[in-house]
Amino acid sequence: MNHSTSAAADPHLQGAGEHCATILADDELRRRIRDTAIGQIGAQGVPLSWQALATTTGLSRDVLVRLIGSPDILLRSCDDHLVESLRVAGSQRMRRDGPATLLAALTAIGLGAPLSL
Repeated sequence: MNHSTSAAADPHLQGAGEHCATILADDELRRRIRDTAIGQIGAQGVPLSWQALATTTGLSRDVLVRLIGSPDILLRSCDDHLVESLRVAGSQRMRRDGPATLLAALTAIGLGAPLSL
């Protein structure tokens, strides 16, 4: 027995593909906005100009607000992304080079001095 259901066969699923595509497109836009914001913050610091962000991304401020919500939410998203990126990079470096190399790198930026192996 075939349990697969198509959108054409089930009226409850009609439009589901388009809805999923919209969600994926919105997620991609959010990532693009976040990455652009990280670049702008790196170049110009905080506070972030939403007008400059809208201009750079080619989106209106209304679309930014709809997709992101607020500047605080965007900054939190940027922070979370950067922390996760550093966590992954640090984990990869530790696996590749061993914990002593990671400790030396942390010590060089003032974060590893109290630690010892």
